[in-house]
Amino acid sequence: AVYIFGVDFLAISGAADWLLWVAAFTLIATSIIAVTKDNLKARLAYSTISQLAYVTLGVGLATSMGIVGGTMQIVAHALGKITLFMCAGAIYVA
Repeated sequence: AVYIFGVDFLAISGAADWLLWVAAFTLIATSIIAVTKDNLKARLAYSTISQLAYVTLGVGLATSMGIVGGTMQIVAHALGKITLFMCAGAIYVA
C-alpha cells in the first residue's frame, strides 16, 4: 500500500519523533486550558483537543499497539463526548 502520510511514513522518516513531542505538548497545554474554563462547552471542546492528542501519541509511536490504542480511543471518545455535549446543551437550554 502507498501512503502519502501514514504509519509507514512516520516509522521510516523520523517524523514520529517530533510528532510525539507536539502531541505531548498539546495534551498538556489543552488540559490546563480546559481546567481554567468556566463555560462547559468550551471545557469540553478543549478536552476533545486533549483527547485527540492521545490518539496522535498512539499513532506517532508507529507500532501496532499504538495504532490499536489510538483507534480505541477515537471510538471511546466519540461515544462519550457526544453524550457530554448533548448534556451540556440540555443544561444550557433548561
